[in-house]
Amino acid sequence: MRRKFFALAVLVAAASAAVYEFGTNSRVGLQRRECQSAADCNNRGTCSSIGQCDCNDGYAGFKCRSVCRGTTFHANGTVNVLCSGHGTCSQSLGGRCRCTSGYIGNDCGTALPTPTPLSSPSAGESTASSVTLNWPAPTNENEGGQSTFQGTTYQVEGCVKSSGCDSGGLSQAVVNGFAEDGSMAQSMRGRAVAAVPTLGSTASSSNWQVVCVTSGRGCNATGLQEGTLYVFCVRAKFNRGSFGNCSALLEQATQARVPSYETNTPIVNGSVTSTSIRVDFVPPRDIGGGSVNAAVKQYKVEFKKSSLSSWSEQEAPEDATSLTLSGLDVFTSYDIRIYARNVAGYGDPSSVVTQKTAGACGNSVIESGSLGNGLSYSEACDGGFCCTGSCALADSSACSGHGTCANGTACSCQSGYVGAQCQHSGATLCSGHGTVNGDLSCSCENGYYGTSCSITANDCMEVKASVPGGTSSGIYYIHAGGSTPHRVYCDQTTQGGGWTMCTTDNDRVRISSELSGGTYGSDGYRADCRNVEFNAVMYINHDSSNAAAVFHRESSTALKYGTTNYNVVGSTYGKWAAMTGSSTLFDYQLLICDASWMYTGLFMSGIHPSGSSPCSKTCNHWCFDYISPYFRYDGDVSPDQGNYGGVSFNENGHRQLASKLVSVGVRKNTVCSSGQYHDGTQCVACGCSGTGSTSTTCNVQTGACSCKNGYYGRTCSITPTDCVDVRDTVPGGKTSGSYYVHQNSAIFQVYCNQDDDGGGWTMCSTDNFRVRLQSELSGGTYGSDGYRADCRNIPFNAVLYIN
Repeated sequence: MRRKFFALAVLVAAASAAVYEFGTNSRVGLQRRECQSAADCNNRGTCSSIGQCDCNDGYAGFKCRSVCRGTTFHANGTVNVLCSGHGTCSQSLGGRCRCTSGYIGNDCGTALPTPTPLSSPSAGESTASSVTLNWPAPTNENEGGQSTFQGTTYQVEGCVKSSGCDSGGLSQAVVNGFAEDGSMAQSMRGRAVAAVPTLGSTASSSNWQVVCVTSGRGCNATGLQEGTLYVFCVRAKFNRGSFGNCSALLEQATQARVPSYETNTPIVNGSVTSTSIRVDFVPPRDIGGGSVNAAVKQYKVEFKKSSLSSWSEQEAPEDATSLTLSGLDVFTSYDIRIYARNVAGYGDPSSVVTQKTAGACGNSVIESGSLGNGLSYSEACDGGFCCTGSCALADSSACSGHGTCANGTACSCQSGYVGAQCQHSGATLCSGHGTVNGDLSCSCENGYYGTSCSITANDCMEVKASVPGGTSSGIYYIHAGGSTPHRVYCDQTTQGGGWTMCTTDNDRVRISSELSGGTYGSDGYRADCRNVEFNAVMYINHDSSNAAAVFHRESSTALKYGTTNYNVVGSTYGKWAAMTGSSTLFDYQLLICDASWMYTGLFMSGIHPSGSSPCSKTCNHWCFDYISPYFRYDGDVSPDQGNYGGVSFNENGHRQLASKLVSVGVRKNTVCSSGQYHDGTQCVACGCSGTGSTSTTCNVQTGACSCKNGYYGRTCSITPTDCVDVRDTVPGGKTSGSYYVHQNSAIFQVYCNQDDDGGGWTMCSTDNFRVRLQSELSGGTYGSDGYRADCRNIPFNAVLYIN
C-alpha cells in the first residue's frame, strides 16, 4: 500500500455570529382570562376587572408566579428587601429587577465599581491651535467582564497653565452635572459633539473646562491659543456608573511662531574696551505667541569685522540679559546683530549696528576718532617699537626685519607680511593654506576653514561638527579620506543633517564616472562620493514634498564604495533597517550598481523571501521580488527597453515606473553610548521591552533589541498569536519558517507557511500514517514524517492540505 504525506493547517479569520432569543412572556394562541379571583393569582396580588393579575411588590409574571431576585419578605408576606435594596420589580420585564444607577445584575446586587484613576495622558501631534491626546484604559476595566459594565466613557478636561489650574480638574459636583453633548470638542475616536470654547476664555470654578467626552481613548483639543501652555487630565466612568477622579496631569504647549525683531528694532550697546564689546539685549517686537510659553528663552549674537563678509556667532546662556564679545581686535569696527529664541526656535535677526573697539595704549599706533553710538577714543602719542616716548625718533629695531619705519610712526611691511610690527605672514597665521589680510584675518584656500585655515572635513557630518557656520545647508569642500578637496552639497537640516548629497536625477546615474557638476536638487547633479564613509543612506523625493526615507546599516562599521565595490551581491553590505519613510516589516539590502547594463546607483530594497530562506539580490537579478519597497534610479540602460525603467521611491520597483526627481545622500552616524541608538536624527534611549527583551541595550545603528522567543520588533513588543499575525506584524515575517506564537498564556514554536495562497498558514502536522492532535504536540522538522505543532488553541476558518 502506498502512503501519502499530508500537511494540515489552519488560518485565523474574523467571523461574526448572531444570537436570537424569545422574551420570557411571549405567547401564541387564543386569548383567555388569567384569573377570576385573588386565589388564581396565588394570593400574591388581586384579580382585575379584565381578568388580569395585579401583582404585589416582589412578584410578577403570569399569575404572579415569579419572584424578583434579591427580594425577601416579612412573615406577613410584605416585602422586607426588594431587588437587594437597589431596584424595583418590573412587571414589563416579567419579574426581573430594574436596577437603580450604580448597580447591575439579576438581583441588583452587584455595585458598579468606580474606575481606578488613570495615568497621565500622552500628547501626540501639536499645532498652533490644537493638541492630540491619548490615554490608557483604567486598570480595573475588565473586572467582572466587559459585558458587565457595557463600555467605558472618558471625559477630558483642560486648563490654561498661566490662569491657575487645580490639581484635581473640575469639582466632582460640576463633573456629574455636565451633559454628554454640551461644551465639548470632537473626539478622535468617539462620536462627534459640539466644539469647545477656547480654554480659559470662560472661567469655571477652577478655570478647568471639558474638552471632550468619548468612548474611545483619544481626543483632539481644538480652538486653542497659539504658543500657550495647557494642563490636561482625563477621568473615566463605567456606563451607568459615576466618573472617577482625574488622572495625573499633562502639560502640553501649542506651537509658537519664532520671534521677529523687524528691521527698525535697535540693539542697545553697553561698555566698550579695546578688545571687547558688551551687547545688551532688547526683546523682539513680536515674541511669537500668546503666553509665557512663547516668551524669549535665549539670545545669540552674530558679529563680524565690518570689512569682512563672514559672520561669527556666540550664544548667550538662557535668561541672560547681555553678552560680552571678547578677544576682538583693537580699534576695529564690528557689525553686530542679535537673534531671540522661544520654544519654536530662533527668529529673524535685528537690524545691524556697527561698533568700533577702543584703541590701546602702547601698541605704537596713534588711535583717535569716533567709535560709534556716541562713544569716542583719542590718543596724542603712542610710543613703542617704532617710536620713542617723544613720538619723534625712529627705532632701528622696528618692523621685525620685514619692513621699514615710515616717518617714525608706523611700519611699511614687505609683501607677504602684515601687522603693526610686520610680524605676521600667511604661513604663520593661516597654517600655510591661506593668505593674510591687512586686518590679520585669513582668506582660506578651498577645503580649509577657521580663523587660521586649520580646519578640514572628510564629509558633511564633520562639516556640521567643526566648520564655522557648517550647521547651515550649502556647498562645502571636503577631503574625503585625504583626497584633493572637492565640492559637495551638505544637507544639514533633514533628519538631523550631516548628509553628503551624492546625486539628483530623474533617470539613470553613473556614480563611478559622473563625479561633478550641476546644482544640487536639479536634474543631473553629481558629487564625488566614492571615498565618503557611510553607514546610513537617505533618499529624498523632490516630486512629493521632499519626502525622505532613511536607512541604517545594521553594522555600525562604515563602508565606502571607492572604485571597486560595484555590482556585488547585496549580502556583501549586510542588513539595513528602515528608520523612517518606508515599511519596517522588511529587512533591507543595498546594491551599488554601475555597469554598462545597469545604472541604478545606490539601490535599496527589501530582502525578499524565496521559499524558506531570503534571496540576496544582485544588480542583474532581483529575486523576482514583486512585494518589497524599492529605492532606485532607472534600471534600463536603453530608454526603449521598458522593463525596469523610471525611478522608484518607496514602491515596488520590479517593473516599469514613472520618472521622479530623487536625491541620494550618505552619512556616517554618530556613535551612541551604551543603552542608546541613532534614530536618524540623534541618539535616543533603546526603549527595549522589559518583558520581551533580554537586555536594556540595543543595536547602536538600528535600535534593534535582543528579543526572547516569541517577542519581535525593534523593542521586542510584538507578540503574534498565529502565522497571520507573524505575516502582518513581525519584521521579516513574510518569509516561511519557524516562529514562536502566544496562545492561552503559553509561548510555543510553529512553522509558518507564507508562500501558499497568500501565506498566514500555521502548519500543524506532517505524517504518512495517523496523527494524534491532542497528545502529539511538538517535535520533528516540518515537512518530515512525524512533525507536530500545538494547534489546539489556534482559531481558524480555513484549512490547507499539502501532498
